[in-house]
Amino acid sequence: MQRQRFLIVNTEAFSPSGLKGKKELSENDLPKVIQTFLSCVTDPFIVLDESSKIKTTAPQAEKDKSTRTRLIKLLSRHGERMALTGTLMSKSPLNIVDQYQFLNENSFPESMWELAEKYCIMMTIHIGRGRRVLMPEHSGERDIASWAGIRRRLINAYQVGGTARLQTAMDAIYRAYSVSAENQRWIMEHKEYTPFKDTKALMQRFAHCTEVVSRADAFNTSLERFIEKPIVKKVKLGKKAAELYKQLVKLGFTDNIVLGKTAAMELGQRLLDVCNGFEPVSSCLGCGKQEGILRNTCPFHAECQKPKADYKPLSENPKMEALMELIDEIDPEEHQVVIWSSRKNFMQAVRDELEKSGISACCYSGDQSDKEKADCREGFMSGRYRVCVANQQSAAYGTNFMKNCDYTIYACSNASVEQDYQSRHRFLRGQTEHMKYAYRLYVEGSVEERIYASLNVGAELIGEANRKDIFELRG
Repeated sequence: MQRQRFLIVNTEAFSPSGLKGKKELSENDLPKVIQTFLSCVTDPFIVLDESSKIKTTAPQAEKDKSTRTRLIKLLSRHGERMALTGTLMSKSPLNIVDQYQFLNENSFPESMWELAEKYCIMMTIHIGRGRRVLMPEHSGERDIASWAGIRRRLINAYQVGGTARLQTAMDAIYRAYSVSAENQRWIMEHKEYTPFKDTKALMQRFAHCTEVVSRADAFNTSLERFIEKPIVKKVKLGKKAAELYKQLVKLGFTDNIVLGKTAAMELGQRLLDVCNGFEPVSSCLGCGKQEGILRNTCPFHAECQKPKADYKPLSENPKMEALMELIDEIDPEEHQVVIWSSRKNFMQAVRDELEKSGISACCYSGDQSDKEKADCREGFMSGRYRVCVANQQSAAYGTNFMKNCDYTIYACSNASVEQDYQSRHRFLRGQTEHMKYAYRLYVEGSVEERIYASLNVGAELIGEANRKDIFELRG
């Protein structure tokens, strides 16, 4: 009998430097170990785990996609293939394109732009040279070019002048944003932000080659309903924090900090810090050139080219108070708890607060050594640590030490649907025997509320992609 041959390769190996600008990639660009393997095994069986790592969210040309995506898709020309994923769709129906093209390079006769128009509510933005984009839920202070703004405009037109006035408004919206009448009717029919349509029909196209096995097929999931739909706990910002928050949004700076060159990206992080009870302040710490963000903070009165920030605790921290109250209600002596935070400064603050209260806690993020992570895993599984403060990016994938824990709290989240989804499934290993609970703790009306709304839209897409009934033959 011929010996079976295996090759296990990390997907990171498909992201070599120097290929990003190359318009067309060939098999000569594949990792050398892959080239050698393919030359020896003529009919391989290729399994791509976590296939969502190669997905694309917005329509774009093949040459503009990531090197990893383009190289892995070259393997579609060899042998037979299987893709494993828990989050086939999470940000857009277009997520499935690259994953199915890995299975069969001819999966889609349409372009990504055609698919976007068919399954997404798209609009034209004139400041981007007529670029077509997914319609946002909101669009700034006036909130006109958005789902909320367009829906409000259509409803107001009908209330004022009936169908005639409505048609006039629809014509004007089409001229301004190229949103079809069909899509405008979709917007009117859906009060909640629902930018994706006909996803069931999209998935049914692949019923012949897709097998969906959900937890509900194998287990009784009634004890997991609060993991799937977390319990919401809202808090309000303190007075000082609210002033800082509004100033950052309106001006892009406060007395103690100025947003850097990537202000839009940085703003979200700084607002999360304010929600977590910190004032971001300019800092020269770790700067060899002793440059400060503001001229009056730098010994040389120079503008900093690489802005740095330190964090000063605010006198009030309603979120921390609410978090500690919730932990007290859960009673960590009886039940272990995992607290998730996408911001590491808040992770450390939470751990410090737990230790002040005499609660044994560990941290699991990218800052720990392998030895420290092993201690966290062993200590939490044995019960020596009653609380684990974890970072979604580091602990959401491939960790199993939380499986016996029944309580988790999301104290600070980013907008990654995959990290959110995967982290909640750290608690679901095998049959669930106790009721499990997840909480979302966030500042009401803040960027956090919008992050969770975005995560919910992504969770609905994941649920759509993972439901067996969408593949069943109708009629």
